[in-house]
Amino acid sequence: QSGAYHLSDTQIFSTSVLEMVNTYKTSANFKIELSTYCYKLLLNLANAVRLIIGENQFGTNRTVNSIISFIEENYHQPINLDDIASSCGMTKEHICGVFKKNMNQTINHFLTNVRIIHARVELLQFPEKKIHEIADSCGFQDSSYFCKVFKKNVGYSPEQFRKVRY
Repeated sequence: QSGAYHLSDTQIFSTSVLEMVNTYKTSANFKIELSTYCYKLLLNLANAVRLIIGENQFGTNRTVNSIISFIEENYHQPINLDDIASSCGMTKEHICGVFKKNMNQTINHFLTNVRIIHARVELLQFPEKKIHEIADSCGFQDSSYFCKVFKKNVGYSPEQFRKVRY
């Protein structure tokens, strides 16, 4: 089903991929074992994903659509609730209530998640970039705050994340 999903255990995918890589490197009969790991990954993902908002709900609330669009287009800038509310032509109290009701999370939580997702991609795509540069390009004004939030959300510091992925 189309919609927005949340992965309750962010380690499932990375752990499974590491198991698959190790199996490929060490096992003579890796094809069957890799098939098993793929099936295990699919089962684990099915149990770990939760629908946040379905296609029908998402399409019916223009305020939520506007908020998400604004965040996706401007996450790299220092935006706040006043900026988002202004872009929608509504009060911040109203947009916060509508977003929370429809998305089961706050706008700030969603904004932080979008920024962290983009930071994860940049950390892997641009290993030469410094952490403070990535923090800045993803909308974090303070790199130490970025590191704290990243570790809380991902389970690794940005530097550890790079090392684990390479």
